[in-house]
Amino acid sequence: MQIFRYIHGRLGVALIVAIAMAGTLMPGPAIAQETDDYLRHFHSFVPAQPLFKLQKHDGAVVWGSDMRKAKGALRRGDYVKARKHLQNALEKGNVIAAWYLGHLYRQGRGVKRDDGAAFTYYRKVAVTYEPDMQLDRRLTIVVDSLVRVADVYREGSKSAGVARDPRRAFRIYNVAISHRHPGADYGLGVMYLNGIGVNKNPDRALSWLNHAARQRFAPAAAKLGDLYWEGSYVRRTRVHAYAWYLLALETAGPDIRLRIKEQLKVSSLQLNEKQRATARALAQRWSEKYPVKDGIVPVAD
Repeated sequence: MQIFRYIHGRLGVALIVAIAMAGTLMPGPAIAQETDDYLRHFHSFVPAQPLFKLQKHDGAVVWGSDMRKAKGALRRGDYVKARKHLQNALEKGNVIAAWYLGHLYRQGRGVKRDDGAAFTYYRKVAVTYEPDMQLDRRLTIVVDSLVRVADVYREGSKSAGVARDPRRAFRIYNVAISHRHPGADYGLGVMYLNGIGVNKNPDRALSWLNHAARQRFAPAAAKLGDLYWEGSYVRRTRVHAYAWYLLALETAGPDIRLRIKEQLKVSSLQLNEKQRATARALAQRWSEKYPVKDGIVPVAD
């Protein structure tokens, strides 16, 4: 529970402690898309990939027999058995299993979708954060859980039974930012853009959204596309909007991919071929400047 003492001491906020007492990142892609690449490239942020792989920590296999069985079940797409083995692993003290269970419940794989259960599992992982944790794959899982918890607090969730608490979300995001999780950049961008728990500050919002977009975080690129399309807080430039949608599509997960494709379809009808070509060139330059690491195309869910 060091996270609470750490955040309170570093940020001067006692409310974050309520994370440990709260009983009170969108249907995502298939569990089979949560992979080793997500963690291996965490700090350049290349998230989910097509094959599901359970992780190794510093070369040592940390998965017991239950986790190995879960790995096999996940690869076969047998999510019911995977959930059973993950539950067994969690009961034996492997908190990392809770992260995977959170995905299963969030995505409704092998179980009815349950946002409340997903939140509870992510929170089990989030509360294990300590500021002096070793920089390894376990830390990336813990930080990712922090962001997922903060996302729910930012807006609140009736389905999860979690009250809206943007101040708590803000403080959790600030911890995750120190570990370069782009979801935290995006979360803060949305908060400053809409004045959620903070004074509205479009300039600061755009800065955070751009930072997340540079890490190829699809929701941030899509949001920037929306802003340019609407002319909200930026000069309305539909060519730039189209370029942002193209960039977002490169790394979008299945849940937001359809929306982005629809936006591209609609916007394409309002641009001529020269404008579309200009937008494609802009997107290409940005993609080259901020490439997807190791040639891996990420999927942000």
